[in-house]
Amino acid sequence: MNMTPKVKAVGICAAIALFVYASGLLVILTPLPLLYVSAVHGRREGLWAAIAAAVAVLIVYSFGLPAAGTVTDGKFVPMPGVGLSDFFSREYLMLLGVGYFIFFATIALTLGEGIHRKWKLLHWGGMALFAGLGVIFCVVVLSALVSSGSLVGGLEGYVKNVLSGIVAVSKEAGGTSAHIDLLADREAQIASFTVRIMPSLIFVFTLLTVVVNFLLGRRIIKKRHSFAHVHNITRFRLPDNLVWAVIASGIVFFLNHYFLDVSWLGILAINGLIAMLALYFFQGLAVIAYILQSFRMPIMRMLVYVLIILFFQTISLAIVTLGVADVWINFRLRRWHARHHHT
Repeated sequence: MNMTPKVKAVGICAAIALFVYASGLLVILTPLPLLYVSAVHGRREGLWAAIAAAVAVLIVYSFGLPAAGTVTDGKFVPMPGVGLSDFFSREYLMLLGVGYFIFFATIALTLGEGIHRKWKLLHWGGMALFAGLGVIFCVVVLSALVSSGSLVGGLEGYVKNVLSGIVAVSKEAGGTSAHIDLLADREAQIASFTVRIMPSLIFVFTLLTVVVNFLLGRRIIKKRHSFAHVHNITRFRLPDNLVWAVIASGIVFFLNHYFLDVSWLGILAINGLIAMLALYFFQGLAVIAYILQSFRMPIMRMLVYVLIILFFQTISLAIVTLGVADVWINFRLRRWHARHHHT
């Protein structure tokens, strides 16, 4: 019996999504094959591909979790979250593993919906971002209901274990430094702080997932000109009023750190600041990409992007500053006026 092209596409893309999800390093690209089938073959086919892959993920976690993260009788389960088996119950791991896949699938289907409805760029990205965050919120709530363990406690234990491993490996290699000693002495404090800023880290990861899959999808999915209604992504610009969230978060963080010392207020401020700065990082990148469009040599643009990747820690703050400054200066509008006046 010959399968129709749509059925083949659903099966192949579901299998690719499952493989990418289990790959570890490439997990952030899990939405891409599901986005492809949704954009090229239709909403329903995209949904069926997501469901088929999600069922496969559920089956793997159901049968593999007893040996998760360990090598038993030559068997190993290479799925996200297996390394947490010492810190979470089986119910937690199953919910987190399946929920993590649904998180990626939801982003893919929302991006696909944006193609069919021809959403504008800001609305498109915002819908995918909040859809993904909504799944994470539901997973956290459900995990609190199905397990008696503590999600926060498990995460802190995992971070402490990672830090201990880093310290042990460094000492075995004969390395000694103030940084290693600091990690050894402050494991508990670092783990606690990491868990406290987890909401903003999840926000940043979700934002990065949406951006990466949108950009790659735009390059890969050429059929039917799926992204044709987005004429120039370098014109991406956040609402100007959003900059007040950055300012408010910074002021609250400063006041709390030096005067108030209220624990929950400090957590709220630092999470808000990290999330907002991540958004303006991408606005800064859009400004840079817009300026680079004037270079006729693609090698020059590639060189700039490589430098940003190689010196990310040094350059990232400058890019964020550029994104925030764009609220008042509007570099792209000024450059457009300069070109128009010149011609």
